[in-house]
Amino acid sequence: MSNKRERKIGLLDWGLTVSFIILGLVIYLPKSIDKEETFFKNESRHRMEVIYSAEELFLELTGKYTLDGEELFKVVQQARDSLMGDSLFYGDKEIYIDGVARTINVPRDLQTIVDTTFSDELILKKEVTNIVYSVGIINPESGVIDTIFVNKNNIDEIRANEHFVGEYHIDTTSHSEVYSDFKRKGFRLDFSLLKCPLSKKLYKIEIDETDIEDPTLTVSSPVPANYTEPRFLHLYKFKAGDHGMITAGMKSWKSS
Repeated sequence: MSNKRERKIGLLDWGLTVSFIILGLVIYLPKSIDKEETFFKNESRHRMEVIYSAEELFLELTGKYTLDGEELFKVVQQARDSLMGDSLFYGDKEIYIDGVARTINVPRDLQTIVDTTFSDELILKKEVTNIVYSVGIINPESGVIDTIFVNKNNIDEIRANEHFVGEYHIDTTSHSEVYSDFKRKGFRLDFSLLKCPLSKKLYKIEIDETDIEDPTLTVSSPVPANYTEPRFLHLYKFKAGDHGMITAGMKSWKSS
């Protein structure tokens, strides 16, 4: 009797263990799929934003949009790289794409536009040291020597002043400054951004030239809104949902 009882208890333990595992999977697997769906949707929308922003820069550089994604990225990247090497690289300039010369019009603030559009912002802190001079200046109206405080950036100008008397004291102070840095995580317009991370197909770039003077650009996802994939032995479904599109600068989804 004892052996049968122990066997029943053992089977009950195993049954409880398996039940807990199944319960855990039932809770975990849907959440895992939800997380996957959210990742692909967000990444896909991010790539569409990059393409659309690059097209806007391409329009400013060349005066038109392009349907060729690789040409798009090459021109924008080359213009930015040229400006990085030459701070005076703006106005009508010539660049070479695949050995072929192209004339573009580079705005003065292109580097700032590119960095703030594509690069990730890093908030950094730095310690700034200030040197403050206590100096005497003759007041020409009263003839009295006034004491003023001058930072190191202006001391040479004060020393050259005809009413300058002398320096009395030098003090050093320091403070922290918070600033944005876009260069540490500098961008590269990699061709992989032209493809949807889920389907691996190219994003659709369309140009409506009904109004020749103001064409409408649309960048849309190649993934159908009803697209699904089986997951975990076909027990669950991955649902892509609507990745959306950008038309005339308007996103079909709400910005977070």
